[in-house]
Amino acid sequence: MPAPSDVHLAIGLDIGTYCSGVAVSLSTGETVEVYDSWTGQPSPYGKVPSYMTYTCSGGVYTPVKWGYGSLTDGTGRAKVPGGVSVSMFKLMLDPSGGAPPPPLPPGLTMGQVLADYLRHLKDIVQRKVARQWEDIYTLDSATWAITVPSRWSPSSNRVMRKAAVQAGLVPSPFDPRLSLLLDPEAAVLGALGAGSLVGGQTLLVVDAGGGGVDVTLCVVVEAEGGTVSLRTTASTHTDVPPKDQAEARYLQHIKKALGKGAEKALAANPRAVDNLLTQWRTKSVGVSSSDTDDELLIEIPPKLLRYLSEDMQEELEEESAIEVSLDRVQDIFHPQLVAVSAAIEATLGYLPSADRALLVGGFFRGGYQSQNMSSVHANHVREFVTLTDPGTVVVQGACQHAKDTSGLLSLVQCATLLPTETPSHSNVTTADTAPESEAETSDEETSDPYDSEDEVDVEDSPFQWLVILGKPVSLRHFGVGLGVVVLIVMCLCLKTSLEHRSALKSRGQEYMDAIDYCTSASSTISTADMAPCVLRYFESKEETYESLLRDFGKEHTWLSRMEGCIEGDETELNLHDAHIGPEGAGLLAKALQYVPDLTKLVLSSTGLGDEGAKTLSHSLQYLPCLTYLDIGQNGIGNDGALAVANRLHSLPDLTELWLDQNRIGDVGAKAVAGVIREGCLPQVAKVFIMKNALGAGGRDSLTYAAPDKAIDVRL
Repeated sequence: MPAPSDVHLAIGLDIGTYCSGVAVSLSTGETVEVYDSWTGQPSPYGKVPSYMTYTCSGGVYTPVKWGYGSLTDGTGRAKVPGGVSVSMFKLMLDPSGGAPPPPLPPGLTMGQVLADYLRHLKDIVQRKVARQWEDIYTLDSATWAITVPSRWSPSSNRVMRKAAVQAGLVPSPFDPRLSLLLDPEAAVLGALGAGSLVGGQTLLVVDAGGGGVDVTLCVVVEAEGGTVSLRTTASTHTDVPPKDQAEARYLQHIKKALGKGAEKALAANPRAVDNLLTQWRTKSVGVSSSDTDDELLIEIPPKLLRYLSEDMQEELEEESAIEVSLDRVQDIFHPQLVAVSAAIEATLGYLPSADRALLVGGFFRGGYQSQNMSSVHANHVREFVTLTDPGTVVVQGACQHAKDTSGLLSLVQCATLLPTETPSHSNVTTADTAPESEAETSDEETSDPYDSEDEVDVEDSPFQWLVILGKPVSLRHFGVGLGVVVLIVMCLCLKTSLEHRSALKSRGQEYMDAIDYCTSASSTISTADMAPCVLRYFESKEETYESLLRDFGKEHTWLSRMEGCIEGDETELNLHDAHIGPEGAGLLAKALQYVPDLTKLVLSSTGLGDEGAKTLSHSLQYLPCLTYLDIGQNGIGNDGALAVANRLHSLPDLTELWLDQNRIGDVGAKAVAGVIREGCLPQVAKVFIMKNALGAGGRDSLTYAAPDKAIDVRL
């Protein structure tokens, strides 16, 4: 039975640093199916490791294993005798000079590895199509969408296109059936869909997985015909992989629980390590920030027993599992959550707020991580979008784009000059620098469908091709003389655009600072009052405290009590019983930026509440000398305590912390205990948290937060 002429397969591919994914759909279908039945997979999940194993004979490398079959069991050696394991090859295309990837064996090119990996993914799709649709639909007419990082250069994107050709996805690099789109674009499509995007919306995409953290702030731009695009206004990348670091901390906890001999046991049994990690990945997903005392039960593989002490062997014979308490799970995630929060703040630093936020990537598969982020950054984001599976949102978005590229105009497809630069890593080998045997392809493969008169390799010379709306146009089409004129005009326009953009960025930043100043001083400021407030900001930038006092002193009389600290005569600020409230917390946070020498801050009975505590928490980073902090008697609950706890690492000299007579429950108490346990408050000697809503779990976590240190904890 032949397929309808207007229906074809749409396939999305998400090539990740550590894991990749595949999603398939019909072009007219509403359902996107994420593939989750990989060979050798411990449990069903829509990601497969980005690993390859090769054997070498006579200088020729042959792929023999991939995905789960290519994992090294933690030993660093390939499972295949004489084989060479290759991983993290995506980093070789990263021109930003971040974490260097493992070097490839001599003679093996990055283009070949990428093409071989794509070929395996294509085979998976081929088998799925054959089982599900038999001979009705084939890959001959399928459309493909592959995700790429925002920071990749045009040359890196070209390598991906060429690898797709070598893998047999399409016959030529710029075949209309192949499209690339940026990771945050795919995340937005997978979570929201193009139809729900409205011009002017600000979207925050936080992508945290095994390869690091990427935070992107983008604005939805509407074009003619209903098409939208995402314009990136700020982005932050860190090479710290939160998912991997959390797993490393979990293994450290297991070693400590098993006691003597655990280090040797895990080193000698890499398969047991894989077993322990699989249990963690499966069971930690269900952990939330609720006040439950549920524990994770981790089964200990029998192979480890003979390395352990006799007492531990007897204990495990009776009960073969180790309990990991909820507060310990949260402690394991805490440092990584702080790192992700820092990346979000670095991206959102100059904006009052974003409209919607998407938390995507394997790190956010657990409910606790998502709940923590949405609580800490509630003042920065109006809505956190709830995702069913954050780990596969990107590949779902890629599949949506393969179904209909007209919904969202990807920045990769818009207008890109194709120079011949290569990524910065020295061990990168593209087809341009590969041996002749690697670079040679048939005439059919290198011919371009957009130039039937003369075959041209798009990588032959710089600026030979201009890609406009996804279609490559040769400059020779303009003629030699006119082509030179076009190039000159383009260069002049580019120079003017860059100069104008630099000037706009400078002036725009000043205006954003002014707006931030006005909105933080009064969250209810009207549109009519905004313009004169911005004008006053520019007139009095050098007199920060004076302008605050003049503009807001009548409404917030407590501002006058800060004068001695502002002038440097005093290092202690007591605002006990001042009527600050959530509304004035933004003004206080702004003023505290100018008293970095403050050592004592008393804000008890000021009516902060959760919202005020969240706002105030961001100013703690400006108080590195603080030794005494009192925010008791403020009606602060778990959300406010969590926000403050996530900023306490900014106070290394803090010796006394007052949180008494609030509404803090076990979640907030455990967050504070986690900061103490991690050594983020090395000088703390007293913690007052009596008259709150603590349960047994919260009390225990604080009592035993620092067993090796004498800390007076008043419960």
